[in-house]
Amino acid sequence: MDMARKSKPKRPDTQPGAAMRRGYADTRFGQVHYQEAGQGPVLVLLPAATQAVFIFDGLMQRLSARYRVVALDTLGSSFSAPLPEGATFETLAMSVLDSFDSLSIDRAHVYGIHTGNKIATAFAARWPDRVGDTIICGQSHSIVPDMKARTAQMRRVTRHNFAGDAAPDVAGLKVWADEQKEITSLWWRPDVFGGNAASAMAEIRTQIVHRLLSFDAVAPLYEANFAYDLEADLRRLPNRTLIVEIATPIEDKDVGRQGDALLGIVPRSSLITFEEPDGLGLTLAGRADELAKAIDAFLIGDAEQQRAAGIRTPTNERAA
Repeated sequence: MDMARKSKPKRPDTQPGAAMRRGYADTRFGQVHYQEAGQGPVLVLLPAATQAVFIFDGLMQRLSARYRVVALDTLGSSFSAPLPEGATFETLAMSVLDSFDSLSIDRAHVYGIHTGNKIATAFAARWPDRVGDTIICGQSHSIVPDMKARTAQMRRVTRHNFAGDAAPDVAGLKVWADEQKEITSLWWRPDVFGGNAASAMAEIRTQIVHRLLSFDAVAPLYEANFAYDLEADLRRLPNRTLIVEIATPIEDKDVGRQGDALLGIVPRSSLITFEEPDGLGLTLAGRADELAKAIDAFLIGDAEQQRAAGIRTPTNERAA
C-alpha cells in the first residue's frame, strides 16, 4: 500500500488555540529566540536555515494540547544572536543544550526540519540523556545520508547563496542579487493562485522578513552543513526516530527518495512520506494537521494511529 501522504491545496494551515509565549534563552553564544505553547512532555522544534519559529505556528497550535512545545530560532537566524564565526553543527547542538538548561528542560523529544534535522541529530547523538525520541524532516536532498552525495546535492540547491567565480569586488552584489531573485520567486508559489491566496501571501511576507534577518548567516550555515557527517550521527541516535520525507516531482527525478535507505541506517526508525508539488513543501506549514497527527501517534507509540497516519515501521529488530 502506498503510504505517502498526498498534498492538499491549502496554505497555510492554522487554527486558534493555545497562546504563544515568546522570549529568549541564554546560551554561551548569546541569546536564542524562542516561542512556546502548552504543557506536558516537552517537544522542541528546530527550523530550517533562513526560516524561523513562525513556520511552526500551526503545528504548535495542534500539539500544545498534549505537549509543551518549544520552538528555537537557530543562531544567526531571525531574532537570535549572530552565528559564531566558524560555527559547526556541533556548535549549534551546544546552543540547543544551553537553551534546554536556560528553559529548565531536563529531557525532550526533538523535531528538526532541513538544517534543523542536522542540529537535532547532532544534539541527540551527543547528549542522549537529554533526548526522548527524534524526528528528522526534510525534502529528499536534505536527508541523503552519505556525506559526499548529500554535499553534492546541497551545493547544487544552494549555489545561489554563494558568489562562485564572481570577481571579489562584485561578489557581495551577486549574492544579494541572487537573494532578491529567490525572494521574487516566492510570490509565484502555486498556492498564491489558489483559493487561499491571502493566507499564502501573508505567510510569504513573513518568510521574506526572516530571510532578510538571516541573510548574513546563510552561507556559513551551509558551509557547516557541507562539513557535517549526518550518517555517522544518525547511526548513534539513542531512541526511536521518525523520518519525515518530503517528496516532490523534481526531487524524485534529481535525487530519488531516501526514506527506505534511512530505515536501514537509523536504529529503531519509522518512516512517513509527504508528497508535495514543486515549489511547496519546504516547511509543511500547510500540512500542520496531518503532521501533528503523525508526530503525536509516533510519540505516544500507538501502532494503530501510526498506521492510520501513514507511518511505516519495519518489522525487524532495528525498529523494535
